[in-house]
Amino acid sequence: MRIIIDCRCVFTGCGGIGRYARNLVAAIARVNDYDELVVLRSEGRADGPLAHQPNYTERTVPAGMLDEDWEQMQLPSLLEDLGADLYHNPTFALPAVRVCGQTATVHDVVFRDRPDLVEAGLRDYLDRATAITAQVADRIITVSEYSRQRLATLYGVDPGKIDVTPEAAEPQFRPLYGGAMENELRKRYGIDGPYLLYVGSLEPKKNIERLLAAFVKAREEFRLPHMLVLAGGGGGMSFDPDEAVAAYGAEGCTVMTGYLPDAYLPYAYRAAEAFIYPSLYEGFGLPPLEAMACGTPTIVSNVTSLPEVVGDAALLVDPEDTDAMADAIGSLLTSEATRREYSARGVKRAAGFSWQAAALRTLDTYRGVAACAEMV
Repeated sequence: MRIIIDCRCVFTGCGGIGRYARNLVAAIARVNDYDELVVLRSEGRADGPLAHQPNYTERTVPAGMLDEDWEQMQLPSLLEDLGADLYHNPTFALPAVRVCGQTATVHDVVFRDRPDLVEAGLRDYLDRATAITAQVADRIITVSEYSRQRLATLYGVDPGKIDVTPEAAEPQFRPLYGGAMENELRKRYGIDGPYLLYVGSLEPKKNIERLLAAFVKAREEFRLPHMLVLAGGGGGMSFDPDEAVAAYGAEGCTVMTGYLPDAYLPYAYRAAEAFIYPSLYEGFGLPPLEAMACGTPTIVSNVTSLPEVVGDAALLVDPEDTDAMADAIGSLLTSEATRREYSARGVKRAAGFSWQAAALRTLDTYRGVAACAEMV
């Protein structure tokens, strides 16, 4: 079978969806040496092959990560030219004109569930793309049971047509001593002393303003010496983090690193005394899993997919309750025994997820797509 996997979302500095696609493709190539894998990459943004197996090749295309005209007008002809048996787009969209079996990964439906949290242009594109995918996909992949339920409800998809394939932390996320790399990280970004870490885009969906308010409150009430480190770039909706830091009086206790290169990320997790992820909406939520894999005690929101991902291995907090968030921060950062307990729980929980398992589940979906295509 010739499988085409669309990885226009993978490039230097890509977000969570790009990291999902990168890890999934590499894992599929490792466990599947009998199907032919052809991966599509954007011209000028391919930063090295994602796999090196004999049955793996890449092809560049003149389209960016989200390119509706190309997806609907040019992609079907390309799939015919490539002799595709199956097409998988890890980024929501499928062509309305079918030329082979097809599946897409729909990570979440925040754009339909909480349109106030998504920039208008992106919201409209993803809504249209998901509506088409709901109609033309042989099967759909999503990353949590929560997303499966919301996709089925909001787009009228038969839940039996949706396969849940969770993400995983990569092998470098593990509880090891930081050493020279931690020192380099601290020196480069001006991180001095103990700190609370957030990793992710800086946008309204991630609840950064309440995080700043809660951290300043916890710092004062619990007399914390900690800094707050915000590691991430801008997201899909306009947000000024400098303005927010100033508004909440957090200038002297906040470090913003911008996009943190992959080489530093495990060390940032390991060096943190705790990790916090107070997002208002997630389809999965990979950073908390990475933090837990590193043995970093973790606080997450008690909404959407996050309780499903962390189980009892993280502290859960109402993301709209600033006082509760401040109490969780203070209680964790002032109790070494509590941090040890959640560190151990987190490592154990994260070990239950793997990219090999994700690859095998995805190949099961591909077999289901092939069976559907044969029946058409």
